[in-house]
Amino acid sequence: MGFEESIRMIAQAFGWKIDRIEETISPVIAGTPVESQYMKVKNGHVKGMQQVGRGFVNGKELITLEMVMALGQENPRDAVEIEGLPNLHLIFKGGIHRGIATAAAVVNSIAGILKLSPGLKTMLDMGLVYFSR
Repeated sequence: MGFEESIRMIAQAFGWKIDRIEETISPVIAGTPVESQYMKVKNGHVKGMQQVGRGFVNGKELITLEMVMALGQENPRDAVEIEGLPNLHLIFKGGIHRGIATAAAVVNSIAGILKLSPGLKTMLDMGLVYFSR
């Protein structure tokens, strides 16, 4: 699932009709040499990518998704911001390990999946996914 599908699902959950979606993917260029245990990237070379998706409703940007995956990023994190009453700003320091997050989402979805009727479903059909014993 990509940004377009995520934007459409978020809009659907809020009952919004999307006018248009804009997506960009651009390289992140190393300002200084950077390395990991797997590779070295020279100054001026590509060290990752930045993807941005924007969803517009009645001409106004209401949904923005941004992902930066780059070697040597300062302050790596996952963040969620929701403007409303109250405003919500969550930061997951160090980010959420994708493998663990994916596995947790699958395992914690089993109980909800068993309650669904047959047919094509989305996460909106699931209700809140949570851990239970």
